[in-house]
Amino acid sequence: MNPQDGIIEESTPPLTSEEGTNQRHQPVPGNGATMALLANTFKDTMCEMMVQMSQENRAVLAEMLKALKPEETRSIRISDVYFPSFDPDKGTDVREWVDLITRTQAEYNLKDHEVRLKAAGVLKGRAQSWADDCLLRTTTWSEMREDMLQTFEPESRYFSDVLKFRRYSINDADSIPEYISNVWKMFKKIVKPNPTEQDAVEFVIGSIKEDDLRTELLNAKCLSVPELIAIAKTMRKRKLPSTHDRFQNKKVKSDDSRSDQSITCFVCGKQGHRARWCNQNAIARTRTEQHHQSIPSTSDANKNREKRSKECTYCSIPGHTYETCFKRLNAEKNINFCQVQNNDMKNGVVVKIGNKHFQAMFDSGADCSLVRESTALSLPGSRTNKTTYLKGIGPVPAISFSQVTSVCYINDMHLELDFHIVLDHELPADILIGRDILKIPGLKVTMSHSGVTMTRDEQHKKQPLIYGSYLRVR
Repeated sequence: MNPQDGIIEESTPPLTSEEGTNQRHQPVPGNGATMALLANTFKDTMCEMMVQMSQENRAVLAEMLKALKPEETRSIRISDVYFPSFDPDKGTDVREWVDLITRTQAEYNLKDHEVRLKAAGVLKGRAQSWADDCLLRTTTWSEMREDMLQTFEPESRYFSDVLKFRRYSINDADSIPEYISNVWKMFKKIVKPNPTEQDAVEFVIGSIKEDDLRTELLNAKCLSVPELIAIAKTMRKRKLPSTHDRFQNKKVKSDDSRSDQSITCFVCGKQGHRARWCNQNAIARTRTEQHHQSIPSTSDANKNREKRSKECTYCSIPGHTYETCFKRLNAEKNINFCQVQNNDMKNGVVVKIGNKHFQAMFDSGADCSLVRESTALSLPGSRTNKTTYLKGIGPVPAISFSQVTSVCYINDMHLELDFHIVLDHELPADILIGRDILKIPGLKVTMSHSGVTMTRDEQHKKQPLIYGSYLRVR
């Protein structure tokens, strides 16, 4: 004990070597649990380090293998992929073809523009000419796919596949194996797992051999088989004679008459044969003489050659002249118009076409109706190109290259007229009405000093006017 510090210390005697050794090996209370905890912690730490090192090693190894792997084996090029050809006239289904191209693009992760160009390169027939225009209108495979379906899918009707299957014969194939293969492909295309109502309708229509009946049923556009049956009840079945019946009624020629002794030849007078089997061959000799008589002489041939050498100067067709050309005669119209200079028109009539009023004149000697070129620009109606030669309108025939058909309102009546368009200086009025208007039943034209009046009699007034059927200039 140290009296100065106030602390009592017990003195420990020094240990000998033997006692120190024994005391060192004695277990210390609580040290075993601590050592076990340290051992477990060390073990877990080492395991985590090993796992982390293993993951890092695998990642490093994968990067090394990826760096060593060739570039062409990591992605498939478009040149390594095969696209089947497509021809719309060969019976290939367009939807199956475009779906195959789409699945191939998704499976191999191909570029869109490469797929579009590759698909356009394998098109055949009409599809190849279509692709030249489609490449200018589309920029992606999806746009080209939709355009292709809209163009070629309506052609692949189900009834046409059925009809092709029924009409296909072994004579259409080069060999028997080819025939069997084509029939098998047609059969798989016809037999559908889940047919729709439209497929059933087209299957029934495709099984009909008569072209006229099949066309009528297709034009009916039925949506179900019961509806198709209802439409078919209104049609009459045409009974065609079978091939056996047609040939059964024909008489079979027999050569027994050659040796029939009861027959007398009227050429040589001998018995046992007919004139056609006569050894003198009189009938053949007669036919030869008739053939020589039917051959024209040299002078007749020259006359026919001169007749054929004539060529019309109007239509450029040989065989006739300008004076007898029917095409020229049908294209000419007579306009027998005559008027005193500086004289008021006494045969004038007001015509309303659309929202405008025009001053017209009636000419009973004209075959057709005319209109000025400047007036025709404001007329509503349909226009057609037709060349017509007009005589009597001036010192030389006038030519009209087009005509306009308009509905005119004259004296409380709507009339449809065909107006031949002529130059402005060739007509004294805006419109000239010819006698073609008199083709309407019951229509009367009264000419007086005050003007022209058009009326219909009481018998035909109740009948509606059929525009275009009476006034059409032929």
